[in-house]
Amino acid sequence: GQITVNGETIKPLPPAQFAAFLRQRADRLANGNPTVIIAADGSARHQSVVSVLEAVRLAGLERLAFATVKTGKEDQ
Repeated sequence: GQITVNGETIKPLPPAQFAAFLRQRADRLANGNPTVIIAADGSARHQSVVSVLEAVRLAGLERLAFATVKTGKEDQ
C-alpha cells in the first residue's frame, strides 16, 4: 500500500517511527493538533489502516476523520 501525508508519499514505517514522523509534522502547524484524515480505498489492507491508526494514537493526535468516496453503487 501507499501512505501519503500532505501530498507526500512516504515509505511504510513501523507505528512508533510513523508516530514520530506525524508528531514532527503536527508540531510544525500553528495549533499542533491537526485533524488526521484517513482515506483508504477498497483495496487497502485492514492491517495497513490499523497501523496508521496506531501511529496516530502514539503521536497523541486526537482529531481523526475518515474520508469517503461515493462509488455510485447503492448500498445493498
